[in-house]
Amino acid sequence: MGNHISFPVGRVEYMALHPCTFTEFLGALGENVLVEQIERLTVPQSVHSYVMDLFRKYMIVGGLPEAVANYAKYKDWVRLNDIFNSLIAGYKDDIEKYAKKNKEQDILRYILNYGWGLAGQRFQFAKFAGSSYKSSEMGDAFRILEKTLLLELVYPLISTSFLPDLKRSPKLLWLDTGLVNYVAEMQERLLFTSATDELWNGDIAEQVVGQELLGASVTFGTKRMFWVRDARNSQAEVDFVYKFKSR
Repeated sequence: MGNHISFPVGRVEYMALHPCTFTEFLGALGENVLVEQIERLTVPQSVHSYVMDLFRKYMIVGGLPEAVANYAKYKDWVRLNDIFNSLIAGYKDDIEKYAKKNKEQDILRYILNYGWGLAGQRFQFAKFAGSSYKSSEMGDAFRILEKTLLLELVYPLISTSFLPDLKRSPKLLWLDTGLVNYVAEMQERLLFTSATDELWNGDIAEQVVGQELLGASVTFGTKRMFWVRDARNSQAEVDFVYKFKSR
């Protein structure tokens, strides 16, 4: 008798567990009144600056449960660095599980070392972050990491059909804004600036908005989308497209 294990088809229910959203982060901090006001879109102007300060802290802490719990307890973002460092080290140590060939492992490590600074940006597989790897090799490596849910390749729509164009350059979104800003060493700049949309030329804003869209769904396999104009020499783009029912 072999080691065959049957899978109970039809008896397993899938649910996607995503990083905490901003309102869940506020709930962990005990800011329940603010959560209610945000959900009702009734935040008073008098506390706007206070809420924006909390949002900048959310961008530093991110939504990973261990990081949120640690910050809620100690209110010290420096303590989070050990958590982030351990998570990144864990992904790098697991590379051998994702790829068997040495070259594939090298490409995966390259992405984990140099890809964070491209969060929220469109990119091409060829010469990604200055690499000399082939486009097909880099694409295969990204698709491996996408299966681990550490990142997502977001492809553009060119019509209203909600079918992405896989031949066009994708946008890179990582699992968590806290990880992104830790690796990119942006924590202090975020903490002491009042213009977060100007940092990273606005790309970090796309990262965190994409994360909020992902957190709004518990459906397994939910994909984020954006739109570009299907015309020569056109730069027109809508950062995110959200599907509501059939619209």
